[in-house]
Amino acid sequence: AFLRTDLDTDQKKELFLINLNSTDKTATARLLTLENDTITEKASCRCDGSVSGYLSVAATKLLNGKPAVFVDAQKGTGAITEVFYLDGESLVNPLFDRETGTTAISERPSTKISSDINGDGTLDIPMLELLPGYEDAAENDRIYITRFCTLNNGSLVVTLSALMNYTDGYYFTIPKALDGRITLTRNIEART
Repeated sequence: AFLRTDLDTDQKKELFLINLNSTDKTATARLLTLENDTITEKASCRCDGSVSGYLSVAATKLLNGKPAVFVDAQKGTGAITEVFYLDGESLVNPLFDRETGTTAISERPSTKISSDINGDGTLDIPMLELLPGYEDAAENDRIYITRFCTLNNGSLVVTLSALMNYTDGYYFTIPKALDGRITLTRNIEART
């Protein structure tokens, strides 16, 4: 997976590249520059190597305006999102857990990729949470609330909570006053 982007804001694009070694289950993100006809590694960091491939690599900005790269990757039947940006001269991946070698915090049972759900110019990660009452339901019968999160000061913050219908292309935004206080049922035959 790769992307040309300007993470260091020097008005020159760098090459952001992820090398996945599926045999060793390791992955490394690298930021490469071209100077005097020579490719140089500006910075690198570890990332989740237990993924099977990459769904999306996108340039965006964080809430503080800092340029970043969001990488959505296939993991099992679901996905994860990793976020990369420069902190000084270091490439950082704040959602990556060095102890486990994974990015479990953004793992979800869906392959939906990050998007700018609220139009603020920052990508949002679609995190799924099972609605109350569906804990024992079969996987196909489960209903999830989607909490769109973005990175702020190294932590995920919810920007929007919604009930999504990807099949029919619409969603219902959950007001903060009701968030965590509701559940729902669905009737597949009546499409309600």
